[in-house]
Amino acid sequence: MLADQPQRAERFANAMVYFNSNANLSPHHLCDAFDWDPASHIVDVGGSTGSTAVALAARLPHATIVIQDQPALEGQARRSIPPELADRVSFVGHDFFREQPVRGADVYHFRWIFHDWPDRYCLDLLRALIPALKPGARVVVSDFVMPESGGGGGGGGDGGGSGSASRYEEGLVRGFDLAMMELFNARERERRDWEVLFAEADSRFFLDGIRTVPGADLAFISAIWKPA
Repeated sequence: MLADQPQRAERFANAMVYFNSNANLSPHHLCDAFDWDPASHIVDVGGSTGSTAVALAARLPHATIVIQDQPALEGQARRSIPPELADRVSFVGHDFFREQPVRGADVYHFRWIFHDWPDRYCLDLLRALIPALKPGARVVVSDFVMPESGGGGGGGGDGGGSGSASRYEEGLVRGFDLAMMELFNARERERRDWEVLFAEADSRFFLDGIRTVPGADLAFISAIWKPA
Protein backbone atom coordinates (compact mmCIF):
# COMPACT_ATOMS: atom_id res chain seq x y z
CA MET A 1 0.00 0.00 0.00
CA LEU A 2 2.72 2.47 0.96
CA ALA A 3 4.58 1.73 -2.26
CA ASP A 4 1.52 2.94 -4.18
CA GLN A 5 0.91 5.97 -1.95
CA PRO A 6 4.16 7.97 -1.64
CA GLN A 7 2.64 10.64 0.61
CA ARG A 8 1.57 8.02 3.16
CA ALA A 9 4.96 6.34 2.87
CA GLU A 10 6.66 9.65 3.70
CA ARG A 11 4.28 10.19 6.63
CA PHE A 12 5.07 6.73 7.96
CA ALA A 13 8.82 7.37 7.58
CA ASN A 14 8.46 10.62 9.50
CA ALA A 15 6.75 8.70 12.31
CA MET A 16 9.78 6.40 12.46
CA VAL A 17 12.07 9.46 12.59
CA TYR A 18 10.02 10.66 15.56
CA PHE A 19 10.46 7.32 17.35
CA ASN A 20 14.20 7.49 16.71
CA SER A 21 14.30 10.91 18.40
CA ASN A 22 13.40 9.21 21.70
CA ALA A 23 16.65 8.73 23.63
CA ASN A 24 15.72 5.16 24.62
CA LEU A 25 15.16 4.26 20.97
CA SER A 26 18.08 6.19 19.50
CA PRO A 27 20.04 4.37 16.78
CA HIS A 28 23.30 5.10 18.58
CA HIS A 29 22.56 2.25 21.01
CA LEU A 30 23.15 -0.18 18.15
CA CYS A 31 26.63 1.29 17.73
CA ASP A 32 27.37 0.45 21.38
CA ALA A 33 26.05 -3.13 21.20
CA PHE A 34 28.88 -4.68 19.17
CA ASP A 35 32.51 -4.37 18.18
CA TRP A 36 31.93 -3.04 14.69
CA ASP A 37 35.58 -2.79 13.67
CA PRO A 38 35.49 -6.01 11.58
CA ALA A 39 32.41 -4.81 9.65
CA SER A 40 33.27 -2.83 6.54
CA HIS A 41 30.06 -3.47 4.57
CA ILE A 42 26.65 -3.19 6.27
CA VAL A 43 23.13 -3.47 4.84
CA ASP A 44 20.31 -1.80 6.78
CA VAL A 45 17.31 -3.80 5.55
CA GLY A 46 14.07 -1.85 5.84
CA GLY A 47 16.17 1.13 6.85
CA SER A 48 13.50 3.74 6.06
CA THR A 49 15.03 7.20 5.58
CA GLY A 50 18.44 6.25 6.93
CA SER A 51 18.68 7.40 10.55
CA THR A 52 20.32 4.13 11.63
CA ALA A 53 22.65 4.03 8.62
CA VAL A 54 23.76 7.61 9.25
CA ALA A 55 24.39 6.87 12.95
CA LEU A 56 26.52 3.85 12.03
CA ALA A 57 28.43 5.69 9.32
CA ALA A 58 29.23 8.55 11.70
CA ARG A 59 30.73 6.09 14.19
CA LEU A 60 32.41 3.81 11.64
CA PRO A 61 34.58 5.82 9.25
CA HIS A 62 35.79 2.64 7.54
CA ALA A 63 32.32 1.24 6.71
CA THR A 64 30.05 1.54 3.70
CA ILE A 65 26.33 1.19 4.42
CA VAL A 66 23.42 0.43 2.12
CA ILE A 67 19.91 1.52 3.10
CA GLN A 68 17.20 -0.72 1.66
CA ASP A 69 13.51 0.17 1.62
CA GLN A 70 10.59 0.91 -0.68
CA PRO A 71 11.65 3.00 -3.71
CA ALA A 72 9.13 5.69 -2.70
CA LEU A 73 11.45 6.62 0.19
CA GLU A 74 14.58 7.13 -1.90
CA GLY A 75 14.33 10.91 -2.19
CA GLN A 76 13.66 11.39 1.51
CA ALA A 77 16.48 9.03 2.43
CA ARG A 78 19.00 10.75 0.19
CA ARG A 79 18.09 14.13 1.67
CA SER A 80 18.75 12.76 5.17
CA ILE A 81 22.32 11.67 4.39
CA PRO A 82 24.85 14.38 5.38
CA PRO A 83 27.08 15.42 2.46
CA GLU A 84 30.20 14.22 4.29
CA LEU A 85 28.76 10.69 4.43
CA ALA A 86 27.29 10.54 0.93
CA ASP A 87 30.25 8.59 -0.45
CA ARG A 88 29.69 5.79 2.08
CA VAL A 89 25.91 5.68 2.57
CA SER A 90 23.66 4.76 -0.34
CA PHE A 91 20.02 3.82 -0.92
CA VAL A 92 18.72 0.83 -2.88
CA GLY A 93 15.03 0.15 -3.43
CA HIS A 94 14.26 -3.38 -2.27
CA ASP A 95 11.35 -5.56 -1.15
CA PHE A 96 12.79 -7.50 1.78
CA PHE A 97 10.63 -10.53 1.02
CA ARG A 98 12.55 -10.99 -2.22
CA GLU A 99 16.05 -12.42 -2.56
CA GLN A 100 18.69 -10.13 -1.05
CA PRO A 101 20.57 -8.45 -3.92
CA VAL A 102 23.58 -7.21 -1.91
CA ARG A 103 25.84 -10.21 -1.56
CA GLY A 104 28.79 -10.73 0.72
CA ALA A 105 28.09 -7.99 3.28
CA ASP A 106 29.46 -8.38 6.79
CA VAL A 107 26.22 -7.42 8.58
CA TYR A 108 22.55 -7.38 7.60
CA HIS A 109 20.53 -5.33 10.08
CA PHE A 110 16.76 -5.17 10.69
CA ARG A 111 15.50 -2.44 13.01
CA TRP A 112 11.97 -2.82 14.39
CA ILE A 113 10.89 -4.94 11.42
CA PHE A 114 10.19 -8.41 12.79
CA HIS A 115 7.67 -7.33 15.41
CA ASP A 116 5.41 -6.12 12.59
CA TRP A 117 5.06 -9.61 11.11
CA PRO A 118 3.80 -13.07 12.14
CA ASP A 119 6.39 -15.84 12.31
CA ARG A 120 5.73 -17.24 8.83
CA TYR A 121 6.61 -13.91 7.25
CA CYS A 122 9.68 -13.47 9.46
CA LEU A 123 10.89 -16.85 8.26
CA ASP A 124 10.57 -15.55 4.70
CA LEU A 125 12.59 -12.44 5.65
CA LEU A 126 15.44 -14.55 6.96
CA ARG A 127 15.38 -17.06 4.11
CA ALA A 128 15.50 -14.24 1.56
CA LEU A 129 18.94 -13.39 2.94
CA ILE A 130 20.47 -16.84 2.57
CA PRO A 131 21.66 -16.66 -1.08
CA ALA A 132 23.59 -13.47 -0.22
CA LEU A 133 25.25 -14.64 3.00
CA LYS A 134 28.94 -15.40 3.17
CA PRO A 135 30.36 -17.61 5.95
CA GLY A 136 30.56 -15.59 9.14
CA ALA A 137 28.07 -12.94 8.04
CA ARG A 138 26.07 -11.54 10.94
CA VAL A 139 22.34 -10.86 11.03
CA VAL A 140 21.39 -8.30 13.68
CA VAL A 141 17.78 -7.66 14.69
CA SER A 142 17.05 -4.57 16.79
CA ASP A 143 13.76 -5.33 18.50
CA PHE A 144 12.05 -5.80 21.83
CA VAL A 145 12.72 -8.99 23.76
CA MET A 146 9.79 -9.85 26.00
CA PRO A 147 10.36 -10.89 29.61
CA GLU A 148 9.85 -14.64 29.97
CA SER A 149 6.25 -15.73 30.44
CA GLY A 150 5.36 -16.29 34.07
CA GLY A 151 7.85 -13.73 35.36
CA GLY A 152 10.25 -14.93 37.96
CA GLY A 153 13.93 -14.63 38.14
CA GLY A 154 17.17 -14.56 36.40
CA GLY A 155 18.02 -12.56 33.37
CA GLY A 156 20.03 -9.49 32.71
CA GLY A 157 23.29 -9.23 30.83
CA ASP A 158 23.18 -11.25 27.62
CA GLY A 159 19.89 -12.93 28.42
CA GLY A 160 17.35 -10.48 27.08
CA GLY A 161 16.22 -8.97 30.36
CA SER A 162 13.99 -11.60 31.96
CA GLY A 163 13.37 -10.57 35.53
CA SER A 164 15.52 -7.45 35.16
CA ALA A 165 12.93 -5.02 33.76
CA SER A 166 11.01 -2.58 35.91
CA ARG A 167 7.23 -2.82 35.95
CA TYR A 168 7.10 0.24 33.71
CA GLU A 169 9.53 -1.27 31.19
CA GLU A 170 7.72 -4.58 31.16
CA GLY A 171 4.38 -2.81 30.78
CA LEU A 172 5.75 -0.87 27.83
CA VAL A 173 6.85 -3.93 25.89
CA ARG A 174 3.69 -5.88 26.73
CA GLY A 175 1.67 -2.90 25.51
CA PHE A 176 3.56 -3.05 22.23
CA ASP A 177 2.86 -6.78 22.10
CA LEU A 178 -0.88 -6.13 22.31
CA ALA A 179 -0.65 -3.38 19.70
CA MET A 180 1.24 -5.60 17.26
CA MET A 181 -1.36 -8.35 17.71
CA GLU A 182 -4.24 -5.94 17.15
CA LEU A 183 -2.74 -4.13 14.15
CA PHE A 184 -0.78 -6.79 12.29
CA ASN A 185 -1.54 -10.21 13.78
CA ALA A 186 2.10 -10.02 14.91
CA ARG A 187 3.83 -9.93 18.29
CA GLU A 188 6.84 -9.12 20.39
CA ARG A 189 9.01 -12.16 21.12
CA GLU A 190 10.69 -13.77 24.09
CA ARG A 191 14.25 -15.05 23.89
CA ARG A 192 13.11 -18.60 23.20
CA ASP A 193 10.91 -17.31 20.36
CA TRP A 194 13.95 -15.75 18.69
CA GLU A 195 15.87 -19.00 19.11
CA VAL A 196 13.08 -20.99 17.47
CA LEU A 197 12.64 -18.46 14.67
CA PHE A 198 16.27 -18.58 13.55
CA ALA A 199 16.42 -22.38 13.93
CA GLU A 200 13.30 -22.84 11.81
CA ALA A 201 14.54 -20.43 9.17
CA ASP A 202 17.70 -22.51 8.66
CA SER A 203 19.84 -24.67 10.90
CA ARG A 204 22.92 -22.82 9.64
CA PHE A 205 21.95 -19.70 11.59
CA PHE A 206 23.81 -19.71 14.92
CA LEU A 207 22.20 -17.41 17.49
CA ASP A 208 25.22 -16.04 19.32
CA GLY A 209 23.46 -13.85 21.85
CA ILE A 210 21.00 -11.12 22.69
CA ARG A 211 22.80 -7.93 23.65
CA THR A 212 21.40 -5.22 25.89
CA VAL A 213 22.72 -1.68 26.24
CA PRO A 214 22.00 0.54 29.26
CA GLY A 215 19.35 3.10 28.41
CA ALA A 216 18.10 1.25 25.31
CA ASP A 217 14.54 -0.05 25.04
CA LEU A 218 15.42 -2.37 22.18
CA ALA A 219 17.63 -5.43 22.49
CA PHE A 220 19.99 -6.60 19.76
CA ILE A 221 19.55 -10.19 18.60
CA SER A 222 22.60 -11.51 16.78
CA ALA A 223 22.96 -14.58 14.57
CA ILE A 224 25.97 -15.72 12.55
CA TRP A 225 25.73 -17.66 9.31
CA LYS A 226 27.70 -20.90 9.61
CA PRO A 227 27.19 -22.99 6.47
CA ALA A 228 29.61 -25.72 7.56
